Amino acid sequence: MNKILIFFILCFSVNSVFAAKDFPFIGEVQVNQYLNVRASSDISSRKLGALHNKDRVIVLGEDNGFFKLQFPKQLKAWVAGSMLLDSGNKESDTVIRRKVNVRSGPSLQYPVIANLDKGNQIKVLEKNKKDWVRITPPTSAIAWASKKYIKVGESVAVAQAREESNSKATNLMKVAINDFNACFETKIITAETYTDLKAKFEEVTKLNTDNVSKAKARDYLMKLKEFRHLNEIREAKEEQERLFLAKQDELKAKHEAELADLKKKKEKPVRKYDYEGFVDDIGGIMFRPATHKLKKGNKVVLYLKSEDIDLDEYVDKRVGVIGEIKRFRGWGKILIVKEIDLLYAPPSQFWTEEEVE
Repeated sequence: MNKILIFFILCFSVNSVFAAKDFPFIGEVQVNQYLNVRASSDISSRKLGALHNKDRVIVLGEDNGFFKLQFPKQLKAWVAGSMLLDSGNKESDTVIRRKVNVRSGPSLQYPVIANLDKGNQIKVLEKNKKDWVRITPPTSAIAWASKKYIKVGESVAVAQAREESNSKATNLMKVAINDFNACFETKIITAETYTDLKAKFEEVTKLNTDNVSKAKARDYLMKLKEFRHLNEIREAKEEQERLFLAKQDELKAKHEAELADLKKKKEKPVRKYDYEGFVDDIGGIMFRPATHKLKKGNKVVLYLKSEDIDLDEYVDKRVGVIGEIKRFRGWGKILIVKEIDLLYAPPSQFWTEEEVE
């Protein structure tokens, strides 16, 4: 007896916690024919309409073996056209009276399911010949149905969260797929675009959404990865070609610069001298008409003299000279030096064995 009592207490406690925690929730009608919907939680109360098997409703609470329902969309709500600004002749209208009754049918004989106040906006669904207007039921409208025939489903909060996730997933997928297709048409997808699209598809897989959306997102992630891999191969090849062409241009520019330098050197005019050789001092000879001599090897080419140039600075140095030849008895040719330049070519280009005595 005590065990049975404890069992009933536990059942009561569980049901109390469930009712307090999970309202509102989405219920599903499970009947063979139809389920009557009433104006209150009383089997003798006025009937507002009927629900059929598999109909879904939002359950707000319970009382006396009945579930309190947000007025089901399957049922109809009516209001007198005279209570509306445009008498229900437009798709939307405005209530012009205070405490306007909304009824379950198009006459005063039907029970009141809610009230509207002056200024409330309503959506018009139809208008009958007696000037009653069927409207979208107000959120405040409620109805009652036996709880025995309504299966408890997930909470409204969970359903709304999933719906929001589905909506977000749908929008993300739409944007991502459009971007993917645009890239696929051009056959190009940059690293930045790949990262952005990958993040979008991955976000869909993490959302609280249906498995179909997740599977589709994973499929696109695989396609995206393959697409990017092909682009990486192309980019690597293009980079190699770019480096090759850059090196080719560098070598070409270097070669052209060397050719230009050679051409410039080749075209540079070579100065012609009257004579070339090494300068040497002739020593302390009295009354000498010359001061220095120009030699090749041990052979004196001619004697040198200059009034303007200090020839001592060029002793033992190879030079090229320009000047005027004069002859002096006993001395032979004497060059009056007008210009003199140092020549730096190695001796092998100047001396020959034949000239060395």
